[in-house]
Amino acid sequence: MNFPVEERSLSMARPRPSLSINGVLPHHLLLEVFGCLPLTDAFRCRSVCKLWLSCLRDDPYFIGQYILRRIREQPLNEEDQGRTHVQCNVSEMLVLTPTWNLPPGFSFSLDFLPVYAGLDRDHKTLKQVVEGFSNGLLLCSPNVYSRRLYYICNPLTKQWLALPRSPRFDHPYFLVAFFCDPFYSQGDNGLITLNHRFRFKVVRLLNGWGIKEGEILVEMFSSQKGCWTTSKLILPESVLPEHYLRSVVPCNGKLYCLIEPCDTFVYDPDKNEFLQDCIPPPLNLTYIQNDLERTLEALTGFSLCRGSLWIGQCFPWHLRIFELVDGGWRMRHDVDVSELDSCLRVKDMLFPYSEPIVFRTMHPLDSMLAYFSVENVILECDFRAKRLNLVSECEHEGNRRDCLNVSPVVLPLWPTPLPALWA
Repeated sequence: MNFPVEERSLSMARPRPSLSINGVLPHHLLLEVFGCLPLTDAFRCRSVCKLWLSCLRDDPYFIGQYILRRIREQPLNEEDQGRTHVQCNVSEMLVLTPTWNLPPGFSFSLDFLPVYAGLDRDHKTLKQVVEGFSNGLLLCSPNVYSRRLYYICNPLTKQWLALPRSPRFDHPYFLVAFFCDPFYSQGDNGLITLNHRFRFKVVRLLNGWGIKEGEILVEMFSSQKGCWTTSKLILPESVLPEHYLRSVVPCNGKLYCLIEPCDTFVYDPDKNEFLQDCIPPPLNLTYIQNDLERTLEALTGFSLCRGSLWIGQCFPWHLRIFELVDGGWRMRHDVDVSELDSCLRVKDMLFPYSEPIVFRTMHPLDSMLAYFSVENVILECDFRAKRLNLVSECEHEGNRRDCLNVSPVVLPLWPTPLPALWA
């Protein structure tokens, strides 16, 4: 059939209907494709269209199946889980693990937080940003200005929210802890259950420095209440008035507090009270004898590894690490780090110095890996290979025993969303 010239040109110019992948692939096959993607790539697909957003955000079946697939695929050995070290600023490093579920070349950064807006990452006053980590979320504070302002953020999705400022004065000796309920859990039947109403708490503790002896100031922010509350608690009777809090670690819903010189007490944030039972100090500790008294060498590295508490003692190149088991401390590692194998650069960097080492933290998933610092250097101690590995060189000046910070971050198999604030 012959068309007039005008009609033939209009017919040829008419665009063909475009085919969408949503109209080609059935819904269940589309979910299978999403399930094969690495974590960050799958989460990034939420921005393509509303259908994909609904599948990846609101479909509990898909999220549960994705997590179960990753559980079956994850390596069984701790050394195969993978880890990476991220230098956040001049005196702070994060240990990210596991990394096997992340795509190659994944770049981790906290530059999306407002604290970095208009600031150089190497700004010398930007010492520590990460205050805590729990179940996939970070608690961050721009203490270059004030530690009364806190952010809750997800380092994988780069989402964040700001908490209301704490009502009390700012103080550099506040100890901060972060609790967050898990977003998902695996039952005895192997199924994954999502907890969309999970909650979090931020706890700030201060004793001494203007606080009455025998008391401790507690400031708590709860996502359930959406506001800060302030209270003063009486410390357990066995705590001497001149003893101060040194470090705190949240574990299994409780807050473990290390108090001078080496006693450990437990705080229950749900009941807002201290438990009276004291955890005695480890045996085989090193003491320093001088002309006047016999003092205990400091305990450091109060941290979590595979769900249990660990602590260490260094003097000066000797490293002892203890694990809390059945209410008592058991020594797990006892080494002289100067005798461990290391590259020539590490030996030239460390052993001419007279500054003793400082135990910082355990690896959160591998009890055969520990991190310590000397001068401005952070080293990884591999007890399995009996080797020291150089991790980071910090450029911060001053008292490096206090300013260096190493924070373990355990990445979940599915990104934890930001919880709602119930005012």
